[in-house]
Amino acid sequence: MKRLLLLLALVGFMAGCGKSDNGGVGSDEIVFDESDIKITLEGGYKQVRFTAGDSWSAEVIFDGGSEERWLTVSPTSGEAGLVKMRVTLAPNTGKEARSASIVITSGKVRQSIDITQAGTDTPTNGEYEDVSGTDPDDPDDPADDDDDSDDNSYTGDLTGDMPDNEIWYLSTNGYKAVCNYDGFGVQILSETYKNGKGVIKFSGTVKVIETYAFEENLRSIRIPESVTKIGNHAFLNCFNLKEITIPNSVTSIGDGAFQNCWALTKVKMSENITSIGSSAFSNCEDLKELNIPRGVKYIDICAFINCTSLTDIIIPEGMESLGAGVFSDCVNLVSATIPGSVTTMEASIFSDCSSLKNVTLTDGLTVIGQSMFWGCTSLTNITIPRSVKSIGNSAFKDCTNLSSVVISEGVESIGSSAFYDCTGLTSITIPASITSLEYEAFKECTGLKEIYCKSTTPPSLGSYIFENTAETLKIYVPRASVDTYKTNSNWKKYVDRIFGYDF
Repeated sequence: MKRLLLLLALVGFMAGCGKSDNGGVGSDEIVFDESDIKITLEGGYKQVRFTAGDSWSAEVIFDGGSEERWLTVSPTSGEAGLVKMRVTLAPNTGKEARSASIVITSGKVRQSIDITQAGTDTPTNGEYEDVSGTDPDDPDDPADDDDDSDDNSYTGDLTGDMPDNEIWYLSTNGYKAVCNYDGFGVQILSETYKNGKGVIKFSGTVKVIETYAFEENLRSIRIPESVTKIGNHAFLNCFNLKEITIPNSVTSIGDGAFQNCWALTKVKMSENITSIGSSAFSNCEDLKELNIPRGVKYIDICAFINCTSLTDIIIPEGMESLGAGVFSDCVNLVSATIPGSVTTMEASIFSDCSSLKNVTLTDGLTVIGQSMFWGCTSLTNITIPRSVKSIGNSAFKDCTNLSSVVISEGVESIGSSAFYDCTGLTSITIPASITSLEYEAFKECTGLKEIYCKSTTPPSLGSYIFENTAETLKIYVPRASVDTYKTNSNWKKYVDRIFGYDF
């Protein structure tokens, strides 16, 4: 059976041509961009665009009082202006055709979209259109075969000379893939799909790919060299996208640009990219290969969160800061290298990266952010460079296999719960530059037996600093400062554990 389209025909005002509910004559306050809308028989999504002259609301009315809500719209209300409404249809597995209406009210004007969806036994009679992207007049065309199977052959070829006013792509099921026709900065003149390849032809050169540009059935795409920006959520929920090459003309990747692209395995980025937006690649669970270009200065929050197939990360020299949670929940990440150009690392950068074993922090970093390595249970050693001034709250909390920590001279404070539950830690040296140890900094470090505190002046202590450490814990301080420590209001509670040492 050929794939069929729904034909959604716009009809006139329900109260008459331009007539309002109160019987007066009103102006056209709802203006649609298209005269008809087409959605596949198997169900799917479509964007309906209209301009409302007043605040508006939408209601779905099912013909025949159907209890099955096979058609939904979102949003269902809004303010005056340009409206982009998402229409979602479930597949029709019944034999009979079914119909419904979307009724849109704006001020005193009402307009409807009548929707008819074919059933499995509905004769087409020219009312429905084949959209497999093939030529029905071609006797060799596979679409002429009565074959219900999806088109998974991907016979299209994306190589060759692609004009600046076109984008080529492959989809997973033989359907067109554009979702947002306003997402390219220029008008779409046509979109065709044939022999495995989709071709979008534009009225001019494409320079941007914007919000929600493509449907989830997109498998592969060729982006022209004229594009300078991948906008926010441009490829959001393109679950079937396998790999992508971002040309050198692109300078920025927007927020959520490839979010939830679960099948994405490889990304080759433009060498001219300077920023990667928040959640840009979040939940790309199959992403294994990633090159971060040298020109990138900032990676925003959660950009690669839950990329569970990533195994190693090299941040290039020149990077200046990493946003919160950038690599959080990358559970198979084994190694990470942070260059000295990175001066700021915000909260939870590597939190819950349970396989992370090797981390290189280079001199230049000034702060170990809050919860940065929380839950990195495979981390065994860490060296904190002399440029770091503070270790944030819960920075290494629950790093249960951390056995070696080198804190360089220059670090001034260790935050609350910084090493909480680091049960593998047996010995630690606190440099003379440390002036404060915050609340529960080493609590539940049950294996901690030796602390070497180099400062001649006792650092300030928060509560429960050494709670539930080893019963044999000994605290070594400069020999000449033993009495100073034992009489200090914060340290005297450990008077029986304080011993002199020649550093």
